Amino acid sequence: MLTNKKTFIKQNRTKQINWLILFGIILVSANLRGPFTSVGSLLTLIREDLAVSHTLIGSLTTLPLIAFALLSPFVPKISERFGMAWAVFFALLLIMFGAIVRSLFGVTSLFIGTALIGCGIAIGNVLLPAFVKMNYPLQIGIMTGIYGISMNVFGALGAGVSVPLASIQGFGWKGALSVWAIVSLFAIIVWMPQVSSGRKVLESDTTTS
Repeated sequence: MLTNKKTFIKQNRTKQINWLILFGIILVSANLRGPFTSVGSLLTLIREDLAVSHTLIGSLTTLPLIAFALLSPFVPKISERFGMAWAVFFALLLIMFGAIVRSLFGVTSLFIGTALIGCGIAIGNVLLPAFVKMNYPLQIGIMTGIYGISMNVFGALGAGVSVPLASIQGFGWKGALSVWAIVSLFAIIVWMPQVSSGRKVLESDTTTS
């Protein structure tokens, strides 16, 4: 009787953790596109407000791509050193702080914040598919579709809602871009169990099974 009860509790706990991981994957996916695509539709407003050239403001959209190219080869080493869950957590922190920094001051902070976001997205782009394969080995196709759709949906939202948000009185382009810091914070909160006791429980359950 006691053994059956423990087994039931263990199965129920694992099921809850798996749902938590699924929700975390969706939120991480949202942060891998939205903060990047949101700036594209605001380039004209940003250029006029900061009085910079078309060339300079145009490079804002290429900066994350440069970060992808430079950082991506080193992501496996980062994951090996700190663990995959911790590396994704660090990526979310970079995206959140980047979203805050690029919305605070002028041209310099705009580019620094964008670079931080690019680094965070580069880490997430490499590790999220591997994390999905590790936790859902029998549902790789479905889970890949879920996080792929999440990225596309939030990428479209980032491009589509930025201008309406910026048009709100007292909000502006800085307010529109800072919204993604809130999205990142929410993702961090949901992801935290993966780097603490919740993640250890899941690994233990997987090992014993």
